[in-house]
Amino acid sequence: MKKVLAIIAIVMLVPFTAFGMQMMADTALEDVTGQAGVSISIDNVQMDFQMGYLGWGDSDGIDLPDSGGNISALDADITGIEAGGWVYMSQMQFLNIVIDKYMVGAANISPLNPNLYDGTGDGSLSTFGPGDLSPLTIDVGTIYTAFTTQAYPLYVDSDGDYHYNAEDADGNPYTAVVDGNGDPVTNDEIVPDTTQIATGVRIGVPTLSIYVGTIKPFDISLVAYDDTQASGIATPTVKDTLGSVAMGSIQLDTKGGSITIFAH
Repeated sequence: MKKVLAIIAIVMLVPFTAFGMQMMADTALEDVTGQAGVSISIDNVQMDFQMGYLGWGDSDGIDLPDSGGNISALDADITGIEAGGWVYMSQMQFLNIVIDKYMVGAANISPLNPNLYDGTGDGSLSTFGPGDLSPLTIDVGTIYTAFTTQAYPLYVDSDGDYHYNAEDADGNPYTAVVDGNGDPVTNDEIVPDTTQIATGVRIGVPTLSIYVGTIKPFDISLVAYDDTQASGIATPTVKDTLGSVAMGSIQLDTKGGSITIFAH
């Protein structure tokens, strides 16, 4: 027991800064390696969504010209319009929301367009297949932040097809294309600007079906504008109920692509 107490006492005497994180030198970082990125698989995620209200308001209303007192009833109506108000949608509920793998997820959601891919993963148009599935990916690396144009000389083969390479895969040369003055003909291509690079994050968009099964009808009303409520409408005074809005189920299919984030 005395040995245990002695060890604890020694540990407590060590400065806490000894356990702090320290900045690594650039030379040390050269030897550090890590995973290129992560892949996240999403399958049969279910949720409900509810919004208490959604309002759009205007404090001064519609600025209409005064009739000059000739039509008093119209003046009263104009005064009411100029007072401002809110368009107010209340109790919006989106229920039975499912986010699932495109076409093959556990929720078994039928795709909106099953004939977009060919199953090889190269984006060809035909029938969807497993090769076209992509997870959510997150990668960090050096990316180009700008593009420029670059002129490439054109070459032509014996069949009349144009190429940017001066020879074929077997080393047989193509014929350089020249204009009437004997100058090489070039073609401008958009290419990454190698002088404009930055460290960024690339997020790969997964192939998913997002399905909203139930959308509860919600009311749309005109309510009195209250400029004392800095955060919105706490207890709205309804001027007129415009009616209810009903929508059917909603489905959204995401089919790949990427989003790149970098500092500028």
